[in-house]
Amino acid sequence: MHVLRNLIILFLVFFCLSRCQPTCAPSMHPMVDGNDQEWNQLLVDTLFQLPDVCMMVFQNNHYVWLAYTMGPASYGTCDIEIKTSELLYPHNLHVSAQLGEWEVGDTINRPSVADSPLWWNNDQWTANPLKFNGVDLAGGPGDINLKRDRIREIQLSKARFGKGIWELKFSIMGLVDSAGSFISVTWPLDESKYLLTVE
Repeated sequence: MHVLRNLIILFLVFFCLSRCQPTCAPSMHPMVDGNDQEWNQLLVDTLFQLPDVCMMVFQNNHYVWLAYTMGPASYGTCDIEIKTSELLYPHNLHVSAQLGEWEVGDTINRPSVADSPLWWNNDQWTANPLKFNGVDLAGGPGDINLKRDRIREIQLSKARFGKGIWELKFSIMGLVDSAGSFISVTWPLDESKYLLTVE
């Protein structure tokens, strides 16, 4: 009798815990820090896979994360053209050692020099930029060292960019291929745009 009662209690405890787990466990999402560990634990979609870069996407109720992996010698800067129903005009989102955005084709508000005040105007999106890693003063006036990441992560707010279909065009620069040469990748490869469904 006691054994049966203990089994029933044990069953009820496990049943309640299993029902509670999805709502009690914190939801996982990427951290925009240049570390790719959490991406291996998420249910992500691969947008495209090329020899030197793999682009992934993950979204929750509030944000969309785009991320691409690259070789250890690559800088992996990027320009992303994005067109959504919430934007009056398509925008270019730029990620390098600095972040910035401007309307596609707008040469006036596109920063033309590194110390332009037009940088860092990113509105409701962020990314992990190339990281400043000191100055090499050996034999010259000094070269800036930039730390490379294995992954570039971009987080975009649905509150700004909206839901529905996003039209995207990716240009990824500063990649180092297997021969040690710097290359750039544009995707899609033709003039079309990738259509991402944002829910």
